Amino acid sequence: MKTGGMGRTQGRIGGIVVAIALAMAVLVLTAGCETLGEVGLDGLFDPDIDDRMAAEMMDEPPPELMFSAAYAYGFGIIWFADPVETYDVGTGTVWELVYADDEEEGRIESERALLERGDGGRTLWYIRTAVEGGDIEERWDLEYEAWIGPDQEVIEFAYRDPETGEVVRTEVPEEHRRRYIVEEDDEDLGTWQEEWEAWEAQASVSSETITVRAGTFDTDRMTYEGRDDETGDRYRQDIWRTEEVPDHAVRFEFRNLDEDERFDGELISTRDDYTKQLF
Repeated sequence: MKTGGMGRTQGRIGGIVVAIALAMAVLVLTAGCETLGEVGLDGLFDPDIDDRMAAEMMDEPPPELMFSAAYAYGFGIIWFADPVETYDVGTGTVWELVYADDEEEGRIESERALLERGDGGRTLWYIRTAVEGGDIEERWDLEYEAWIGPDQEVIEFAYRDPETGEVVRTEVPEEHRRRYIVEEDDEDLGTWQEEWEAWEAQASVSSETITVRAGTFDTDRMTYEGRDDETGDRYRQDIWRTEEVPDHAVRFEFRNLDEDERFDGELISTRDDYTKQLF
């Protein structure tokens, strides 16, 4: 089963649970170097995860290293519709994501907003991810702005140094830009739409009015039950969809029917007054 954002493969939510469980213990993408200076940009965007590095940097991970995690949560998980098409400039959303199994629970607050449309299909986004629980002793709050290309590749990102208050900008080397969202076996970024439509075709649909923290919505509840290709575990996915909000969804639930494992997401709020601060 593949890992990654919501709605890109039929078994995607199950893969997300695995990814979140790992991320709660790791949450650092690097080549296994001891310091940020040794990592360099090549190592910074290497897709391999090094557990030793994660253990050493769990308390105070460098902001540059943490951008990969913030981007993964902000754009890899919540994906029910193309945000470039469904978000207006200045519009943003906040989601709460909860992962739990029989041993621990972790919470992620994911916020994103479209700040500007640039030339060549580029878009500027505000991305904030707050993580607590799991193996993390103190809450992490990661806040960035990033220019993202038409294929969802990160071109450049910026953050404010917590000690000096200065804005730090990092341009992503072109050879690494697509690593944020493309798996090794993915050949075409555009196939996610076809895979999502295939998932929709197999899901059962019912009308349901649901209340979440962002409000009360009339939705289409989509339910799908399947089996993980790797573990054989049975799982159920539910998504409450509506076009009243930018993400075209207000809640999702994943349940592993053979293990005590769940992954839920809920829309907390929407706003339309975001402005850029770092670019």
